[in-house]
Amino acid sequence: MGICTQNKTVFAKACAADPLRWPRRRCRTLLVQQAGHAGQLLALQILQRSAAAGGDVGHLVAQTHLLHSCCAPCSSAILEWLLQNDYAPHVYYFNPNIFPEEEYLVRKNECIRYCEKLAVPFTDGDWDHAGWRNAVKGHECDPERGERCRLCFGVRMRATAAMAAKLGIRRFTTTLAGSRWKRLDQIREAALEAAALHPGTTYWDQNWRKGGLQERRGEILREENFYNQLWCGCEFSMGHLRERDPSDLPAHMKPYLEALGLTGKG
Repeated sequence: MGICTQNKTVFAKACAADPLRWPRRRCRTLLVQQAGHAGQLLALQILQRSAAAGGDVGHLVAQTHLLHSCCAPCSSAILEWLLQNDYAPHVYYFNPNIFPEEEYLVRKNECIRYCEKLAVPFTDGDWDHAGWRNAVKGHECDPERGERCRLCFGVRMRATAAMAAKLGIRRFTTTLAGSRWKRLDQIREAALEAAALHPGTTYWDQNWRKGGLQERRGEILREENFYNQLWCGCEFSMGHLRERDPSDLPAHMKPYLEALGLTGKG
């Protein structure tokens, strides 16, 4: 399964209507947007003007949703489902928990690659790991799914709600709700609190584990040959890596894992 036929048609019409603005080789190129630049609504307005001769895409404006993405694998099936159901997703990548920066960039670039393939707008958030560390200070040794994770979700959901308000997008959701390793109640609580801070935004509370999305995620992961991380992202979630065979570990992570004494079994 790929992008829905309607989505392909919209871009084809845009290319035909305005080839100078939408050269054929770039019709499905990523609308990469740094935080603070023009948002999804502007992109849709451009599409609407460009496709005027061939059809109306205005209904997509009302269907725009900001999708907080933690990584490409977790985003893949959700993005596919949104597009196939006539939603207009806009991906926001904000994950300051990921450590080190090399790992952050690998995951972000995989997400950009997939968004580019689907012609989905992408907004890049800041990597402020020091700020994130300060937000979870005192909970470094908490177990996974504990208070540190709840605080982490709070940081990311507040930024997502703020970005939704900035872009003029009413509803937001997160791929975190598709992970079987995360507590949905913690995610929901953090997202609802974040939405309350930004009137006009609402959290689209979805359990993205259901409806065959977990299975489809695995299929797309293999189809796209995604980099598939072995831990959540922060340095405090790396402990189980000591049980992995060193050959399974990504090369860019080995110096950090060695420094933490986390390489090799035993």
